[in-house]
Amino acid sequence: MTVLFPTTLKHLKDQRNRQMRKLLQSSYFANFLFNAIVFGTLMSVWEYYDTGKVIFVKQVLQAVFFGAAMSWTTVKAHKRAMSRKEKEDLKTH
Repeated sequence: MTVLFPTTLKHLKDQRNRQMRKLLQSSYFANFLFNAIVFGTLMSVWEYYDTGKVIFVKQVLQAVFFGAAMSWTTVKAHKRAMSRKEKEDLKTH
């Protein structure tokens, strides 16, 4: 029979928290890449049809800033939802 000591339980909880953080960070990065690539592609096509040329540096910078802004808002919304869920969980217990 295995007895779990409080330090072992704490270690398991810390390990689980690290795994969740890693998973969330990878999903935020995937969200950033998706938004940046889609926005950059659409704006490049739009600029090409509008002016007949594409300024690569301009499009890359716009895509990076747009992707970062969308990723940031996603993170903020996710954290807000998680804190609300934690508050509801505390009220029910």
